[in-house]
Amino acid sequence: MNKRASGVLMHVSSLPGAYGIGCFGKEAKEFIDFLSDTGCTYWQVLPFTPTDAYNSPYASISAFAGNRNFIDLEQLRDEGLLTDDELREQMYANPYSAAFDFLELRRIPVLYRAFTRADEAYRDKVRAFAEENKSWLPDYALYIILKEANIGAEWYDWADEDLKLHRPEAVAKAMEEQAETVLFMEFIQYTFFEQWKKIKKYANSKGVEIIGDPPSVRSDRGRRAEECGGRAAGLFQRVRPEVGQPAL
Repeated sequence: MNKRASGVLMHVSSLPGAYGIGCFGKEAKEFIDFLSDTGCTYWQVLPFTPTDAYNSPYASISAFAGNRNFIDLEQLRDEGLLTDDELREQMYANPYSAAFDFLELRRIPVLYRAFTRADEAYRDKVRAFAEENKSWLPDYALYIILKEANIGAEWYDWADEDLKLHRPEAVAKAMEEQAETVLFMEFIQYTFFEQWKKIKKYANSKGVEIIGDPPSVRSDRGRRAEECGGRAAGLFQRVRPEVGQPAL
């Protein structure tokens, strides 16, 4: 006989947070504690992927990347990558708001500041993570950089024909020229998934399972970042239980 169980739908962005949005910080653990204390088995979330221009979690340029806004800045402070003063600069007046416009201006600069303080041992961990995820992460990182360089234009409107068509020589050259920025984008994804694994482990230790949906609508006019390399992203068929990441 199937066992009945209850749960609550609460996207990470809807958690209270001092820095403009909910994240994988102490508020997430407090919510898990609440679910555990009330006998709930499931925490249902929306997709964790980067959102589109309208902040929809169901429309993303990537099927695999994590939303940088969910990174807990206080954990970066605890790792020595940010200071208390820098955290205060990132605080938002209303802790119950998802302040997307505020985050668009603030989040990348503070994450880059943290990245610049990562020592070589930390960077080696990022490189190892990128190697483990080489089927999508390098293409995603370069795509984000090129899209920014083209003032947010759709890929088919990019000025460089060779990059637009992902010709290997052009891509290799761009990867070399943008190596530090590519590593920064990979740092963001490494940090996201490290923090997500900690939250998932904590939830499971409290008897709470996290369930959710994959992104279902393609943004950027039908093309995902991973497909710049000619790789179809596809839909998730299952979840890798050891880390809670989507798997094909």
